[in-house]
Amino acid sequence: MAAEAERHGLGVLRDSVQNRPRRRPRSTAAPACAAAVGVAVAGVALAVHRGGRTGGWYGWLPVCVGTALALWFVAGLRRTPRPRKTWVARFENGVVHRVGDAEPRAYAWDDIRAVAQHDARVVRAFRSSTGRSLLIVPLDGDLICVNDSFDGAGPFAERLTVAFARARAPREMVRLRAGEQLRFGGQLAVDEGGVGACGQRVDWHDVERIAVGPEEVLHVFRHGQQHACLSVPAAGMPNLPVFLTLAEELRRRAAA
Repeated sequence: MAAEAERHGLGVLRDSVQNRPRRRPRSTAAPACAAAVGVAVAGVALAVHRGGRTGGWYGWLPVCVGTALALWFVAGLRRTPRPRKTWVARFENGVVHRVGDAEPRAYAWDDIRAVAQHDARVVRAFRSSTGRSLLIVPLDGDLICVNDSFDGAGPFAERLTVAFARARAPREMVRLRAGEQLRFGGQLAVDEGGVGACGQRVDWHDVERIAVGPEEVLHVFRHGQQHACLSVPAAGMPNLPVFLTLAEELRRRAAA
């Protein structure tokens, strides 16, 4: 991966993560195994009951069926291919991605279309947790996903999105100065004069602050107002850190 990064001029290694490949979750086969064991237990009870009265050999048939089913599901679980090992490394000027024994792919910051983070509530039986995933969308290549199966995924995602925003924001600012309008998440429209969404618009000199609340909603506040004048969902918004970087710079310029 270092050689690929050097070949593409990505600079020095900053940090990296790798996943912990596991077989298919046991939850996919557990119900079937439980049913098979239930058939076997029922078969044992039936065999004991009927065998004691009649001595019929066929009373053991459910036991044989249940045991065969259990062995079949266990064997199928063992044959399930293990997910491939994956590495994602952040370099000074881009990202390198490698899956299994395949050749690594290097992407400079300009070769990446979007970066997005998404938090999801995961409920398992009697407990729940929050899972975080980082999505990197190259202009040409496979989607790169870093989730909780990677050691240190959270800090890595934060550092990578910050680095991507710092690298991408200057290029996007040039587009804004040329009169272009940028869109984030399909709803948020940004130009050099202001920001708009859902039919509403606020000029930058009227914006006091922009914040992302704990409910993953982006709020835009006017000067002197407690309630947000614009609110849009921020969960999974592509290039959200880029927008926040641009918005802070444009708001500061308008205030000056």
